[in-house]
Amino acid sequence: MSESDATAETEWGDDDLLYLLGGVMSAAVAVLFLLFAWFFAPLFGFAAAFFGYQLHAREGRTRAGGAIVAAGLLATLLAVFNPVL
Repeated sequence: MSESDATAETEWGDDDLLYLLGGVMSAAVAVLFLLFAWFFAPLFGFAAAFFGYQLHAREGRTRAGGAIVAAGLLATLLAVFNPVL
């Protein structure tokens, strides 16, 4: 293989850089979403459960409060006990 062939193989073209940039950005977003799900989903789940309980206890909205508590705790449980994370 000549030197010009080796240079052509190692040289980055426009499409190569586009795929590299797209891959790096996609991986960064995926990692950020993973960290978001790991940290913020339980936090917001507990907040939803608290607000749903307050809606039930203070305002007497039993069904709406129960639904919000259930949704918040479900999100928290799925985030905490997710085997993928």
